[in-house]
Amino acid sequence: KYRRWSSGKLAMRSAVVLFCVTALVAGAAVHTPTPPVFPLVWSSNIAIEVVTKTQRQKEDVVFYFDGPNNRSASIGPSELVIDDFNANQPMGKEYYIRVYGNPPVRHCEYWCEPDVPMVCDVFASLCSLDYKNKAKYSGEAVVNGQPTYEWRWGENLGPIPMNELHLWAVQNASVPVAMRRDIHPFGKDDGYAWTNFTQFAANPAIPATVWDLGPDAKYACSDPEPSSQCQAADSATRRARWLRQAKP
Repeated sequence: KYRRWSSGKLAMRSAVVLFCVTALVAGAAVHTPTPPVFPLVWSSNIAIEVVTKTQRQKEDVVFYFDGPNNRSASIGPSELVIDDFNANQPMGKEYYIRVYGNPPVRHCEYWCEPDVPMVCDVFASLCSLDYKNKAKYSGEAVVNGQPTYEWRWGENLGPIPMNELHLWAVQNASVPVAMRRDIHPFGKDDGYAWTNFTQFAANPAIPATVWDLGPDAKYACSDPEPSSQCQAADSATRRARWLRQAKP
């Protein structure tokens, strides 16, 4: 039968429809991804590519991050970089170490003051204050064959632009896939650093040997002043130069 609707019933029906639409929109907003919270202790295989105006360098390392003890280690086949922010207070020390000999022995060659004030600001960090406070969802992407969410944020010196970062993480998981750091100190483009993460492990038991500086640490790496080789603007550029000098 034909059914007549009074204006009151029509108004009520319209209100119900409007409520449902509003609820759907609100529900969609609630499900917008939020930046993942990564563990403060982790390890990962990392492939790094640093590209500046003057050089291009690639390196594969095993990276250890130990937030509670304020340190990180980047271990390659024959070279290591260990950042210990509890040493040389309040600045910390960035140790450059070679591995050679038979059996292989670590030889700490020199140290520099890190170009960042804390371990959560090192190049592969996943816990910087800027990430926590500024990271914005930027969409979905397939990176290295994995569906990811992208996050973007800036790491600047007050109002002065210094770095722009992009992080791709596994969807709905605290597992990084890749990171790109666009380096533009004081607004001047100086290249980028690209980092791929594989075999990411949360809260591993990091062996004490990872932090060993070797028997030579009592020499150059115990000097009261940083090395004269610490001239690059930041550790990424310094690292690329160091690797370039060491390899043909």
